[in-house]
Amino acid sequence: MKRALQIAFGLGLSAFFIWWSLRGVDLGKVGHAIEAALAGPRVLWVVAMVAVLALVHFVRAWRWGLLLKPLASAPFREINAIAAVGFMALMVMPLRLGELGRPSLAAEKLKIRMSGALASVVVERVTDGLFMGALLVGLLWTVGGRSASAHLAHVRVGAVIVALIFALGLAFLIVAFVHRQAANRWTRRVVGVFSTRLAERLCGMLDSFIDGLAVVPSWTRFAEVVGLTAIYWALNALGIVLISRAFALRLTFLQATTVLGLQVIGVMIPAGPGMVGTMQAFTALGMKLFRTTLHPGLSAGALGASVAACVNTGWALSFAQQVSFGLYFVLLGRVELNHLFSHLWSRRRVPEAEQVPAGS
Repeated sequence: MKRALQIAFGLGLSAFFIWWSLRGVDLGKVGHAIEAALAGPRVLWVVAMVAVLALVHFVRAWRWGLLLKPLASAPFREINAIAAVGFMALMVMPLRLGELGRPSLAAEKLKIRMSGALASVVVERVTDGLFMGALLVGLLWTVGGRSASAHLAHVRVGAVIVALIFALGLAFLIVAFVHRQAANRWTRRVVGVFSTRLAERLCGMLDSFIDGLAVVPSWTRFAEVVGLTAIYWALNALGIVLISRAFALRLTFLQATTVLGLQVIGVMIPAGPGMVGTMQAFTALGMKLFRTTLHPGLSAGALGASVAACVNTGWALSFAQQVSFGLYFVLLGRVELNHLFSHLWSRRRVPEAEQVPAGS
């Protein structure tokens, strides 16, 4: 019953954000805009975006492999297969339940501890959040104009909050790693006020996670991770530029990066499968910051339809890419979907007793 309520809540959020992104938009014009983009010469922009999405996948998998190197020396083809199926699980499961797909598969396939595999994903997430959060805060202060003033202030506040959340996450990782005993004492003191049992359980999880922070790379590897992070997000922004061209919208690279930052905020909200609704709504919100320059010759109604067609087509292409890459490795027999999905569905954490120590 609890899981059913959670799913219903996630689907409700998706429905709300889909409605929000399409309110006041003529759906007939949206269909015509998609047809024009896919049936004419502008389809080449769509093809180019598909190619960029493939590059995004490989760069992301390569970066994750760097974070896993201290735990397991695996060839890229193995890391790529695990990453592809993990990304697919994240897309097809609601409420971001598939977030543990990659750590679970890495622990099983690479014979490493779950805590270490989970730490690699957390470090990746914090790096991404700090990188895009700081970049978005800076870019939003370059946005101006009367057309954006209605909601620009709220967007700026939201961006600052997200950047602060990831900064606090980084601070927690550093403090917990350097002052392990103090982190445990603080957890017992604060959480123990409400539940001693919960405090002890959290301390156990914290110990396991800190053990897994061996994935924090050397300075040389850290520089590689940061460099790949920049390339990863630059490719994502390029993809937004390309798909906007398919719908005759004029986004510069910096504007697309701003849109991407808002998109990242949106997909953090647990919703239905594929982050449906949240991704479209926040992508459209970002594009509206630049509505006076997107296509000056279009009426407000036609522009709204083009934006809606663009963001929904971009979402569909991203969803299809991640699912198809994952299915490829599933069809090769690398991963059994029943095992992975039943595991993710039934539990949120793998007990350390069921894990294989690193190096065994």
